Amino acid sequence: MMNRIVAFRFGEIAYFTFFAAVAHAVFFVENMVVPKTIDAGGPSTPVSLAIAINLLLLTIFAVQHSVMGRQGFKGWWTKLMPTSLERSAYVFVASLVLLALMWQWRPLPEVVWQAPSPPIGTALTALSFLGWLIVFTGNFAANHLELFSLQHIGDYVHDSVTPEPTPLPHRLARRLTYLGFIIAVWSAPIMTTGHLLFAFVTSVYMLVGAAVKQTDFIGQFGGNYRYRERATWLVPWRRLISTGTRDS
Repeated sequence: MMNRIVAFRFGEIAYFTFFAAVAHAVFFVENMVVPKTIDAGGPSTPVSLAIAINLLLLTIFAVQHSVMGRQGFKGWWTKLMPTSLERSAYVFVASLVLLALMWQWRPLPEVVWQAPSPPIGTALTALSFLGWLIVFTGNFAANHLELFSLQHIGDYVHDSVTPEPTPLPHRLARRLTYLGFIIAVWSAPIMTTGHLLFAFVTSVYMLVGAAVKQTDFIGQFGGNYRYRERATWLVPWRRLISTGTRDS
């Protein structure tokens, strides 16, 4: 029982750390509220060094997500900790990496392009927040307790297994949250060099990572992975599906 209590508490810490990091990331990208944003704050750094540091930070972020998400790493990782804590550990480490990225980010404020008028700038900001809304809606409509590890731990504590139906938004597109993120980071009223670097690298990583993960799902589930045949990959355009296995 003590192990289960510790597991649940660690899951709670990972869960709330993740949401604190993501909430901070929204304001970081939108250049508001937080003291250091994607375009302002931090030490003055030469452009070439700033680009190198930012690319290193983005690479660490991508490697952490990719390596810890692979089945081979999970198999090794769960030899060192209970399986019920594997997702919590992933979420917690990912949150710390994201916070470190924002902490050490070097702004590159040179303007690449910007909205030609204030109304268009306001519309782009609204579109960006719509993208974030899609991200959060997709995560919460999916079983976000499972996605962020609390479902696994809850099942462990209560010695049960919770079924996972395909949520409504994910019947429209398997990677709807990725679409929301891409909309959010590219809909900038002022696109700076640093923002462009962040948007380009993260978008490419998401698209490549999603393709690799889909290959893993096909290899893992084989003929049972029929969801991909009924829901589009990124942009919703097919008829709404009624059943299937969610690709999260």
